Amino acid sequence: MINGRPICLFKLHEPVQVAHWQFSIVELPWPGEKRYPHEGWEHIEIVLPGDPETLNARALALLSDEGLSLPGISVKTSSPKR
Repeated sequence: MINGRPICLFKLHEPVQVAHWQFSIVELPWPGEKRYPHEGWEHIEIVLPGDPETLNARALALLSDEGLSLPGISVKTSSPKR
């Protein structure tokens, strides 16, 4: 449960490849109360190992300058509370 919504994890038979990354597990939350005018990606989340203090720099290093300059693209970082 995250924010009161059940979360389902799906292990893929074959990983999805995006650039040099491969994803073999997809996490989907139960739909919330928000309604969207079109279907599509609201956001993606990527888990990066390492020190929380260097997370932002490591995350930005993975993205191209072109990708960061596209309208509607933003980066938000967070780490588990200890």
